[in-house]
Amino acid sequence: DIDQLQAAIGEAQSGALESTEYAAAEEVLSQELRKGQARRQLALASASGDVSQLSAAISEAEAAELRGEELDAARRTVEEFEKQMALKVAAKASLDAAVHCRSIGQLEAALTQAIEAGISDEDLAVARNALEEERGKLAARQSLVAAISSRDIDQLQAAIGEAQSGALESTEYAAAEEVLSQELRKGQARRQLALASASGDVSQLSAAISEAEAAELRGEELDAARRTVEEFEKQMALKVAAKASLDAAVHCRSIGQLEAALTQAIEAGISDEDLAVARNALEEERGKLAARQSLVAAISSRDIDQLQA
Repeated sequence: DIDQLQAAIGEAQSGALESTEYAAAEEVLSQELRKGQARRQLALASASGDVSQLSAAISEAEAAELRGEELDAARRTVEEFEKQMALKVAAKASLDAAVHCRSIGQLEAALTQAIEAGISDEDLAVARNALEEERGKLAARQSLVAAISSRDIDQLQAAIGEAQSGALESTEYAAAEEVLSQELRKGQARRQLALASASGDVSQLSAAISEAEAAELRGEELDAARRTVEEFEKQMALKVAAKASLDAAVHCRSIGQLEAALTQAIEAGISDEDLAVARNALEEERGKLAARQSLVAAISSRDIDQLQA
């Protein structure tokens, strides 16, 4: 006890004892005074929350050979701090690695670990921003896949815009741009096909069909346009054949051939102007036939009036 030691040393000095006789007591007093000072420093350092100050106080307490719960508690505090610091260091390393590799799963796991380790919001900010960016990129990639699958122009344009806003590399949305280009060309070909079909101009319709085929357009609208052109070509072939038959019939002047050719030409839609020559020839040949028949009848009858007629 310090008070008891101090009193005993004072009594020894007052009793004119040799210093060698109370030297041991002075040594013990010095040790206990040092322990008391170490105990006070330990208490102050523990209360301050300053781990470096607490570590220094523990070292002094250990040098003073202090024992007891107060020293053990201080040691546990420092050990817990060092453990927490180790967790923070590991969490920060995981966070930095996750930010570097940009994996969503790794970023999420590293952020959870860092929050549990007590990493500051400032240190978390970079990883949180990286996670937000990567989630945006993932959403943009998913939108691109869906848009390419649908081949819908509005969806493709929206997905490409999202990809560009999400800072994706141009190589990641190049396929979507190619599909969009194809679909825009198909849309233009579809409109040209509709206009040409409505115009009734077969040459314009044929050109529109060629462009639609080049654009790889599919569907009933293209099939209908093809049927229109095929029907027109078939009709034109019939007209050409009918006109040839008409010309041949006019040349040979056969009534039967003229009648058959005129019937074929009318069915093929030959114009009245083109029919006129054959009709005139048929009328002439029928007149000639009637005159021949009258001559034969008159010769047979030998009647003067009939012969003169």
